[in-house]
Amino acid sequence: MRKHKNSPGQEAAVDMTPMLDIVFIMLIFFIVTSTFIRESGLDLTEHKSDDRPEEQLNSPKAAIVKVCANGDISIDGRLIDARSVRANVERKLAEDSSTVVIIETEKEAPTGKLVMAIDQARTARAHISVSPEPAYCRR
Repeated sequence: MRKHKNSPGQEAAVDMTPMLDIVFIMLIFFIVTSTFIRESGLDLTEHKSDDRPEEQLNSPKAAIVKVCANGDISIDGRLIDARSVRANVERKLAEDSSTVVIIETEKEAPTGKLVMAIDQARTARAHISVSPEPAYCRR
């Protein structure tokens, strides 16, 4: 067989159009078939103070949940077990449905206890606010 040599003025060219078509079709396929998951998390944004009248600011009652560095959890100054946060919050909500749960924690508190308290309050369907102020726990 005879090999054809390119003359000095001719160069071999590859048509890239079919390859670009395939790439764009694959891109569209992967975009259409992919799933987008919105992950849920805690809203830890600090809320600015309102200029509302004082009686409106103080209208909802608050249940203060403190998580101490030694792992103790207390609600309104009463020491409780971590698994009973839900029952105590539900009791507070039964007394007043506008009760807000404020969760305070010491800096050295175990994160697992804090997450457990938040989960228990969420399960009770309470409005939760994580306080930026550190908790003071009695030793």
